[in-house]
Amino acid sequence: MIGARIILSADVLEVTGDLKVYDLAGNLVCHRMNDDDLIPPSWHANADGQTRELLFYWNGMTDRGMKSAPGVYRVLLTLKERTTKGSKSNLYKSEIGIRR
Repeated sequence: MIGARIILSADVLEVTGDLKVYDLAGNLVCHRMNDDDLIPPSWHANADGQTRELLFYWNGMTDRGMKSAPGVYRVLLTLKERTTKGSKSNLYKSEIGIRR
């Protein structure tokens, strides 16, 4: 699981995401992109500078549909905020351990 805190304001139009999981050798194990808005409509309706936390889960499956091997994996989550003033990206890093 990787969490990301964002501050919502009326300027935020949408937030999209890109999740990449690498093994310790640097091989890309899993890549998921979401071009849809990750923010629920109720959050947009109450966007008044509140800090919200988005949580992302990786089920341990590789892009090839196989269970990942036990070990430590590096996770990179990029959230792209499109606002009325332009856009910006924020990178979040974490490590996840898989145990069987």
